[in-house]
Amino acid sequence: LQRIDIHNQEAGAFLDSQLDHSFDFIFLDSERTQYMWWFEHIKRMLQPKGFLVVDNATSHASELDEFIKMIEEDDTFETVLLAFQKGAFVARKNK
Repeated sequence: LQRIDIHNQEAGAFLDSQLDHSFDFIFLDSERTQYMWWFEHIKRMLQPKGFLVVDNATSHASELDEFIKMIEEDDTFETVLLAFQKGAFVARKNK
């Protein structure tokens, strides 16, 4: 890895401010009701072969069902659900 930058702030504001940036790895552990609204930003910012990891994917499955389904149906991503602890949904961007 060349560099790791950690950003810890309100996700919506951060995503709005990152018009010219891209990332190899995005970890979501935030306000789950907002994930659907953030998806287009995340999709744009995530580099090809980059990873999106969504925390609490099994412990809060009912809150994440629609978001996870949207990513699973998007052919831009390969996905897997890791069912350990509270669960992690992992999506790898292909294109």
